Amino acid sequence: MSRVAVPVHAEQKYGNGPGSLPPALEPGTFAVDPLPSGPPWRRWADLDAGEIEALGWYAPRLSVSTGPVGRVLLTPGDLRGAIIAPALVGDSACCGLDGGEPNMVCVTFGTPVAARIDDCGLRQATWLDPLTTCVMDDAPGPHPMLDWADLIDQRPGVPPCEPVGPCAYRLRRPSETQHET
Repeated sequence: MSRVAVPVHAEQKYGNGPGSLPPALEPGTFAVDPLPSGPPWRRWADLDAGEIEALGWYAPRLSVSTGPVGRVLLTPGDLRGAIIAPALVGDSACCGLDGGEPNMVCVTFGTPVAARIDDCGLRQATWLDPLTTCVMDDAPGPHPMLDWADLIDQRPGVPPCEPVGPCAYRLRRPSETQHET
């Protein structure tokens, strides 16, 4: 897999229309979020300017995370060895999974390892929990971080979905995604 920068649209939301937004990343890529995520949360008003900037925020909001850093973003189809755990899903989303808490578990150990997102108006994504997972290099050689232009040059292809309306997408048939060379 190729490491890329966390895209600015990774946690984009768009209304509450039918269907989820396309995946936040291209298949075969991952990104590591350098900002804190999850609990504990602190109120903006309780933090001084230096603390706020160190946490990566520059515009006021109600609260900011002071949780662990290092969440890993994947395209949902790239995760192996984990399944959605119905007991962890809850009922907070209206049309799918909102990823507020880990909702996927390791198939071997049953440990919560990721939050799958596919609810209406949200980008499809899988965020690996930084408390139970980590990025490991298990292949020889350097694995450079690619920017989007390099990634497009090195991994050309057609996205696996296409827009059919402001909030709906359809999967392409395999024959539609193959290129003639």
